[in-house]
Amino acid sequence: MVSYPASGNIDISETGGHVLHPGMDINYIYNNPIFDLGPGSPIIGNVLYQLQNESNIIVEGTSYTVFPYKGVFTPISTTTGLLPKTQDISYKKGLGLVKEICHAVYGNDYLETRLVSSKIIY
Repeated sequence: MVSYPASGNIDISETGGHVLHPGMDINYIYNNPIFDLGPGSPIIGNVLYQLQNESNIIVEGTSYTVFPYKGVFTPISTTTGLLPKTQDISYKKGLGLVKEICHAVYGNDYLETRLVSSKIIY
């Protein structure tokens, strides 16, 4: 896992872990190969992650300004029956994960994680 302090904007260089969110580095791109059943299995596609422009989302009735980190899954051409899918990860600076939606590679299932309450202690 790669994590950084919430203050400031720094250059990110991922070297074998996984970037949860690139902060505000709009130029950062991360390509993650997806294996069918884990490492050693055939690759079935890739997820290309890139930070999106700042936007507002509403979660549990509260509005948050976030920089969504979007992953787009593209199946390789030799894989049959798979469609492009997305993963949206939204963090608010100084608060953390607000909402994440991850679509399953196989089928129509998805997982959604969302912030339901928070209390910032200084």
